[in-house]
Amino acid sequence: MEVDLSDLTVIVDEAHNLPDRIRMGMERRFTPTVVRNAVIDLEEYTERLVESAASLGTDGLALQSSLASWALNVMKVCRGRMADLFRDLLSEPAEFEERRVDVERLRNIFVASCDEVEGKVGQQQLQAEQIHSVESPGEGLDRLKILRDVLLDVEIKVDADEENPNIDIDAHRIGHLLEDMLRFGQGTALVYVHDAKGKEGRITSHLLDPGLVSGPVLKKWAGSILMSGTLYPPKMYADLLGIGQQKTTSRQYNSPFASQRRPIIVAKDVTTRYQDRTYENTQRIRAHIQALCDSSPGHVAVFTPSYSMLNEYIGEGQFHGVVVRMEDRTWSKQDVDQLLDVLEDAKQAGRRILLAGVFGGRLSEGIDYHNGLLDAVACIGIPNPPPSIHQKALRTYIEERVRASSWDSRPISTYTPAGLTMAQHTTVAGQGFVVHGDQTGLSTTAWHNATDDPIDKWDWYNLGRRGGSLEQIIGSVEEVQTAVEEGGLVNLYWIGRVNDATIRHDRDITAYLSQVEDVWFTTWGEAWSYWTVSKCHEFSHSVRTEANQSILTFESLVTQECTSMNPEAWNVPVTWTLDFNGTDVVSVQGESGALANITGVRKSTEGYVQHPGEYLHLSVLNGHAVEITYNGTTDYDIIGRTSFFNNHSTAVTIAAHETYDLFKWSKRFVDDDHLVFTWLVEPREGLGDSLWLQYV
Repeated sequence: MEVDLSDLTVIVDEAHNLPDRIRMGMERRFTPTVVRNAVIDLEEYTERLVESAASLGTDGLALQSSLASWALNVMKVCRGRMADLFRDLLSEPAEFEERRVDVERLRNIFVASCDEVEGKVGQQQLQAEQIHSVESPGEGLDRLKILRDVLLDVEIKVDADEENPNIDIDAHRIGHLLEDMLRFGQGTALVYVHDAKGKEGRITSHLLDPGLVSGPVLKKWAGSILMSGTLYPPKMYADLLGIGQQKTTSRQYNSPFASQRRPIIVAKDVTTRYQDRTYENTQRIRAHIQALCDSSPGHVAVFTPSYSMLNEYIGEGQFHGVVVRMEDRTWSKQDVDQLLDVLEDAKQAGRRILLAGVFGGRLSEGIDYHNGLLDAVACIGIPNPPPSIHQKALRTYIEERVRASSWDSRPISTYTPAGLTMAQHTTVAGQGFVVHGDQTGLSTTAWHNATDDPIDKWDWYNLGRRGGSLEQIIGSVEEVQTAVEEGGLVNLYWIGRVNDATIRHDRDITAYLSQVEDVWFTTWGEAWSYWTVSKCHEFSHSVRTEANQSILTFESLVTQECTSMNPEAWNVPVTWTLDFNGTDVVSVQGESGALANITGVRKSTEGYVQHPGEYLHLSVLNGHAVEITYNGTTDYDIIGRTSFFNNHSTAVTIAAHETYDLFKWSKRFVDDDHLVFTWLVEPREGLGDSLWLQYV
């Protein structure tokens, strides 16, 4: 079209589909057969170039034919090396029936093929034809750029009646593979996954961050309007697509549909978790669907995460008073259009239909159930993607950009915008991020006030703000002091920079926090991990007597049961209260020496505190055995875990929002080493602006 992008204002409807469409569009899949066919395509192309160069004698054609001949020799060598790779992969350990293939491993096959053609490494016989050394057209990875360009230029002759034959030729597939490798392969956003599907197996590439593609394009446009009925929350999609916030305006509008027409009911006595899929659970799910049909005057639709679950819950069940119509994988758009007519006719005739489909299928997206064709919709479970190397790589992609804690490398807390549904929060938690905040708008809450002690894991999906802001002018010492004196977890917030303006923190607040004594300075992840101990713990203890003293061996155990309940939890020091009936403790020895007396310590560490004649408060990691020596042979009692570390009555964390540069944001607090922050880190420019990957 020869249109300059900077002259365009682009309008995108149904823009919520953009991230997935970009990911799908960037998937490349190849097999040994694709590599073989690419060689055949390139061979035909090279022969025509050589003939044209010989007959016309132009310098341009001579150069083209020379590069094509070099590329052909490289691809012939590469064909053998790729075949070896696919054979080797089949014998390597698999996870989720897949294997991750390092970018460097693939890249080295192309580089080694170039080296062999150029005589830098040993040559091999290919189909009785010796590959002779040729002069290199470039150095290092520049050769792969040349190989890419040649492959993408390939054109082949086809039958006259075939339309545009060069769209999907295999030479282009390998060219695009090289293009992505050169463009994204230096970072961790590109992942290659091998599976054994098909006769030869296949390797598929996944680009984890769609913002790496969409961001540069969107920023070149004069402007853009992205809209959708489900583009919510808008800020999340701006981040996901790499647009950034500085030049972005978001608008959201109330639904035009009457709220009384959209009631939502959640059944809490059923689950789709694999280990809990019992016959009784299935019967309860069917009973809920039957009850929905009985109470609805018209048609009811039900959706499941997969076709196998659709058959399990609907296909193998019996439902009274309705005719069941189940989606089939092979349905076309014409089949769906005909079904809409069936629904309309049945409604007029007073017959009721139970329509059953899958999330993301023909019946759940892109279809207009007009004129109130459906009276109710049931959703069974959440359409979480199945465990895969691709999904693990998505999490790793974030982890490599954020150091979670001194206690663990895994991040377990994240910023989530207000307005996400419980289902979306559950999806986020399913990726390992179990603390969400803050002020997310859910009905379940944690620490919105001093008595709002979380009971269930999902309470942490809506961590409250308490104590106000750390920002100058906005923050208030009195508000912070009131929250601290009330007790519980106090969660301050702070934004270090808005556009180009630096936001200064209130030094009176930090001065107050430096002086207050009965406070545990912690993070979201530490606080949650400490809380999980109340849900599951086990300890061992025994006592022996030496002379006039007793030695108590105590260990908070690492157990499979507790680990499986909360596998995301960090192993943080937990404070246990022990009663020696007024007897003073002489010493506490750990595996690496004496534990320190941590009286007044306000950050998590191992140690102990005992005031004369009072309880011993022992802070230790799970799995660390200690020996406590005390005078006499008095009986002891292990009372349990304290609410907060070191028996403090208040925990304080500061959530630093929109942290683009952790070094700049944190260096202003060098003198405030008593403070602990939960840094909600956003990627720097150039690493991809996307805050949100495929978590929601």
